[in-house]
Amino acid sequence: MDDGDVREVEDARLILFLISPQIFDFDTYLPIAMGLKKAQPNWHIRFVTFSKRNHDFIMNNPTHRSGMDKVGVFSYMGWEHASTRISGLLYRIKALLVIGGWILRYRAPVLFLQRPFVRQPYTLWHLLARLRGGAGYVLWKSRSPDVVHHRVRQVRKVAPPGDKPSMLSRFMRRNCDAFIHFHDFQAENIEWSSGFGRIDHVPWIKIGMPHYLMPWRDHIREEVEQERRKLFAAGIPEDAEFYCMFPAKPHSHETLREIGSVEETFGRALKALCRIRPKAFVLCRPHPRVLNEPYFRDLIEEVGQDRAQISFAHPEVLLAMSRRAIFNNPSNLLFTCYQGRFVDVSDYPDQHFEDFGEVSLAHGYGAIFVNPRGDDFTTQFTAAIEDDRMFEDDWVTERRDAVLTQNRAELSPLLNLLMSRQMPQLLAAERAADEGV
Repeated sequence: MDDGDVREVEDARLILFLISPQIFDFDTYLPIAMGLKKAQPNWHIRFVTFSKRNHDFIMNNPTHRSGMDKVGVFSYMGWEHASTRISGLLYRIKALLVIGGWILRYRAPVLFLQRPFVRQPYTLWHLLARLRGGAGYVLWKSRSPDVVHHRVRQVRKVAPPGDKPSMLSRFMRRNCDAFIHFHDFQAENIEWSSGFGRIDHVPWIKIGMPHYLMPWRDHIREEVEQERRKLFAAGIPEDAEFYCMFPAKPHSHETLREIGSVEETFGRALKALCRIRPKAFVLCRPHPRVLNEPYFRDLIEEVGQDRAQISFAHPEVLLAMSRRAIFNNPSNLLFTCYQGRFVDVSDYPDQHFEDFGEVSLAHGYGAIFVNPRGDDFTTQFTAAIEDDRMFEDDWVTERRDAVLTQNRAELSPLLNLLMSRQMPQLLAAERAADEGV
């Protein structure tokens, strides 16, 4: 439970982010939480996940951890460590009661979930929040534009199965109270997941890309300076050129040309970079499932620890401090409108070139494509690494610029929504206090 006396609880609100087992939800939600905390310092912000793996990964990330220290509390309330079915059931009951207690303790609590509240225990928590004058909002998990899902849809063909609404959800006749999204270039992605619950009968609130909110930008600048100091203290030369790579998990090949595409392109690009730029120091932030993959660790060892190392710094920190970011797979990072100079060496299948031509799937989002199978790979890759002018053409960032220009990062629409839920209760309480009720 939160510390604080009764008066603090009366004046505060609970803002509860319910985090799915997917690791990357938190990157979307933390900047929003930091913005809310700056606007309303007395609000009590909590994050909860039921995935131990997700909790540990987030808390082991220094940028996440320091950001969380600025806004609130992150709790693991799962039952993965339960030794028996009975103990697992008890952990579930405990989580149900503890979170229910938090909700009932505060006036006008707000719940954020990445999908509609159609299954238990989320529906029950949604009901409790409404009984306390609060609400449950869908905070969409994906910031990526629709194009990023092009290849995934070709592979999977059909939409993911939705959740069957609980009896309580059907009784409430609503799956959420508002839908929060980020920009106008993700309509197809939202529609693709409409089977998770109804979102068409509630207000839609657009807030732009959350990682451009000022509290988060200030936080990233602090983290970049701290990461640089840490690297220099560890013996990295101060005149080193930083580059970053994000090795993809092996089964990412399902949207690429063939089995082995991920491994081959990573090795080819890493070795070429170290050969081309004598002062290059490569920070490799692998997908969590890549850490123990032989292809990744063997290649790091082959080029040497003085040229490349594993890094667990936040991707945005690495992008901000690197001269180039190199991708061996069309990662979501390419499409999230981060500032940076990206080189895409993904081994795309022939269908990709038929659909888009010989360009990156992230064409227009800051990426230059170098075909890893091209006879002139070394020449083209060298040019993309050495020639800064290649990134000055308007077409390199025209789509990224369109997203950011047409969808300015602005938290006031969300704050207005939250205050519209809060103000009637607060005004009524003030009137009652004035009348001595």
